[in-house]
Amino acid sequence: LANPYFNTPVQVAPSDDLGHLFVSPGVIEITIPISLKGNAEIAIRSAITAAVENKLQIVLPGPYDHVIYLIGSCDAYDDGDCTWAAYAILNSWISVYQGIFYKATGVQMHGKSH
Repeated sequence: LANPYFNTPVQVAPSDDLGHLFVSPGVIEITIPISLKGNAEIAIRSAITAAVENKLQIVLPGPYDHVIYLIGSCDAYDDGDCTWAAYAILNSWISVYQGIFYKATGVQMHGKSH
């Protein structure tokens, strides 16, 4: 795909050398050693990053321009604040989605704008 705004190619494919670890193209599943309840988002995000790096044996972002973390549902958080669809770190390679919002093109585009 080409980015019409910057005339720069955009790669939309997983790295083949790690493909044997994917449950489907570009997707891996991990388990983190902490609960979503009672832990801050930064701790959860750090646990996810550590688990992915361990599984793939790379330091993220590795060969990837962007990495998406999907948390099943924010209902698992203690604070009951389940009003968000996703968040992204400004000028970073990471965004975090909850529930089915990873499917929403508008949410994805908003997240990528960060």
